[in-house]
Amino acid sequence: MAKKIEAEITKVIWNSFIETCNGNGYADLNEWQKINRKLWNLDYIAWSAAEDFMVVSEESGSALYYGVWESEYSSGDVFCRCKLDEE
Repeated sequence: MAKKIEAEITKVIWNSFIETCNGNGYADLNEWQKINRKLWNLDYIAWSAAEDFMVVSEESGSALYYGVWESEYSSGDVFCRCKLDEE
């Protein structure tokens, strides 16, 4: 049962990050962070521009964002090239 819960949480958080980056999910990544922390009782959730901690190719013309989360039941991370304006 724990594996099923972990898979569901991971799927929802991962997909909602990508949807938000593409303008179809939450209003912005701050809202993504706030709502998912509460919804899944996460110990930790954060996001940032990937260029803040790594060298990122600018070839695509869109920013690369990174999301990470951790809880008793799930942990993971996700990258997405975003259509969002710079935060």
